[in-house]
Amino acid sequence: MVVAGLVGGMERCSSGVRALLRLELQSCPLSRVSLCYPALEFRIHEKQMLPSFRVLASLIVKQTQGTEDFFASLSSCAEVRSLRLLYIGNRHCKVRIEFDCSSCLLFKLNEHLRISSDCIYYREGGMLVSFSLHSHEEFRRLLRYLKEEGVEFQVLEVKRQTEGSRFLVYEGVPHVNLTLKQLEILRYAYRSGYFDRDRKVNLKDIAEHFGLSPATVGVHMRVALKKILKNLI
Repeated sequence: MVVAGLVGGMERCSSGVRALLRLELQSCPLSRVSLCYPALEFRIHEKQMLPSFRVLASLIVKQTQGTEDFFASLSSCAEVRSLRLLYIGNRHCKVRIEFDCSSCLLFKLNEHLRISSDCIYYREGGMLVSFSLHSHEEFRRLLRYLKEEGVEFQVLEVKRQTEGSRFLVYEGVPHVNLTLKQLEILRYAYRSGYFDRDRKVNLKDIAEHFGLSPATVGVHMRVALKKILKNLI
């Protein structure tokens, strides 16, 4: 399913775009197993393509009831070669997983269209995948390919990017250029209550969510906020 009007609206965008899609990926063991655990949330922190159609990835998983069962189910998948726990925190844990991906949609996108995903999340019963694309025509090719492959999908968000860069440009605030990582950290901090009077999370909690150090998260937030304030004050 595609949100009406999004594709047509891309005609006016001559620069790159960033798209966020919800995908039904039955060919991916992570997505397939996760359907049995709708309360589970995780993100792929980093991934590396290996020879023989394999992927090595780190998962940052939110600690919830059923997390251990989720790991056990993943370990029993035929595609999964190894699963290793890296650390356990109060809110999240991190695992390293290696699995076969010869039939995975994301691998096919990279092979056939040279389109790779930026960030992959699992939240609210679905796989959310963001793509940085060079043009609106590449965005259309992505949607056409998903339709041809019979993949169920929904376009959740489309934003313009500055030409040939990794910075995001916002409607109404055209001169605030934030990197994808700065945007993700600010969004998570805001939605998690970091800026509330009765602060609900601290830098350590945010750092644990992204698999980064508190110092690195602090730098990302200060630089991003300085960019925003520079255009307001």
